[in-house]
Amino acid sequence: MTRDRAAINRLGFCGDGHVEVHARLAGRSNASGIVGINLGANKDSPDRIADYVRGIEAFADVADYFTINISSPNTPGLRDLQLGDALDELLARALAARDGEAERFGRKPVLVKIAPDLSLKELDAIVKCARARRIDG
Repeated sequence: MTRDRAAINRLGFCGDGHVEVHARLAGRSNASGIVGINLGANKDSPDRIADYVRGIEAFADVADYFTINISSPNTPGLRDLQLGDALDELLARALAARDGEAERFGRKPVLVKIAPDLSLKELDAIVKCARARRIDG
């Protein structure tokens, strides 16, 4: 948007699945750089929070950090995970998964990607929850 001097991406998630992406990342073990894993939930998942947990468990050995992406407008209902108890449960389970893998692979930072068009009241609630759960960013 010109007014905001920003670009807004509304293309959704793309990926080849955990197995294929992990194989590519594991194959670059001698490469330099930082590997961030942008996690999202499957559109038709019966337990979207479990999708994030599985992503953390699947990539803990190759990731330098994780992003819990709950901002996609193209996944119906995904942004509901930004609200109240749903956000708290998501962060609790994601951090538990990260901590469960930390002894073997090190403690990886967890970041949260939220929608760009939230109200100040919604932002305050997200910040309060993120700080209480000690999210890294």
